[in-house]
Amino acid sequence: SDAQRQKLKELYDWYDLDNSGRVDSTEELKQLTCNTMCKMSPPNIADPDLVLRFVERYGDEAEAHGGIDFERFVNIVVPALHIAERSEEEQEMEQTNYEIMALCNSESDVVILEHANPELEGKIHKYMVVINIHNKDLRSQSWDDVQQDIMQLARFQRPLTMVFTDADGHNAVSHTFVEEGSLRLRWADRLKVLNDEMDDINRKMLTSPKASPIKSKLKQDWQELNEAVARVHKRAEAKRREADLRGK
Repeated sequence: SDAQRQKLKELYDWYDLDNSGRVDSTEELKQLTCNTMCKMSPPNIADPDLVLRFVERYGDEAEAHGGIDFERFVNIVVPALHIAERSEEEQEMEQTNYEIMALCNSESDVVILEHANPELEGKIHKYMVVINIHNKDLRSQSWDDVQQDIMQLARFQRPLTMVFTDADGHNAVSHTFVEEGSLRLRWADRLKVLNDEMDDINRKMLTSPKASPIKSKLKQDWQELNEAVARVHKRAEAKRREADLRGK
């Protein structure tokens, strides 16, 4: 990705001591490779022997053939040090963007934010939605219509069975709570979650360096996601108006 390439370029330029556009000594190549591994390889690849083997293989090229330019360095170091195509930050961004877009199309307004319940470990995660609680179907119902019932059931009903799915509607998981007391589970209105996530993206966009590829990607993603969230708000407002008219 552009972000990974820029990070490699910054590392490379740091060790191009004479600004020749080439790394032309074994020592420079060794230090560059070691730092690149520390900053860009997966944690389980932190192996000094890997650096030594790399330098042994390409040291002569650096010393005897005019040095290794940046493009050549990228071509040899990425596979050798198992550098990922995208950074962890980019991968997290893509996952969050997917979840936001899925929430825009979710049938449930009840979104899981976090839990501290050992019974739920490995079963549910942030951005999942609740589609059923105590045989009450929550799909296609607004947050305002269901929140009081959910709170009452969560406080007083045991056993209490809840059904969760991923935001895209897949991977349904059922869990029955039998112990009295807090469920140790936090959920929120889908519209609020979407607004908070968009605010978070906006903050990241404002604080990212001006020339950063991440900033450019954030701008692009924000525009697309903002349009999708706006459509969700319009649909919710239309439902409220319809409900008001029925009430009259």
